[in-house]
Amino acid sequence: ISLFGAVYTGFVMSTAMMLRASLPDYWGGVLVLVLFASVWANDACAYLVGSAIGKHKLAPHISPKKSWEGFIAGLLCAMGCWCVLTLIPGVEMSLPLALAFGFLNGLSGVLGDLVESRIKRNSGFKDSGTIMPGHGGLLDRCDSQFLVTLTGSLMLILGGCVPYVW
Repeated sequence: ISLFGAVYTGFVMSTAMMLRASLPDYWGGVLVLVLFASVWANDACAYLVGSAIGKHKLAPHISPKKSWEGFIAGLLCAMGCWCVLTLIPGVEMSLPLALAFGFLNGLSGVLGDLVESRIKRNSGFKDSGTIMPGHGGLLDRCDSQFLVTLTGSLMLILGGCVPYVW
């Protein structure tokens, strides 16, 4: 279990370093930052819209507060962030491809969040820490980030949107 935790977090997040190295100067850092911002925007929009107008539960047994309305709003915000990626010098991606990748990455963020929620519920933990009160702990803030970083990096590199650098 300990080895899985180290591999899961270390290996998956190391894909962000591949993205960082793929573009010259500070643009690689901007690319990673916008990828991270897509997760934050997804989470924030989903929370705000879901708590304001969310009526239809997305996965009540896994994460009872998530709604379909919030899910859709989060996806739209993630797709918007991916459109910003097209403005970064060195990123070769059309707007329709950015929207498609944003949609897929938004889905992977929600999937990552639901998987972590399921793991916590199976382990008997509601909150994974108290570092960030009201947020379910640090793991709750990072659960979407892990899968989004991996899938986003793979889509950008394998899709030929950024050069692959060892």
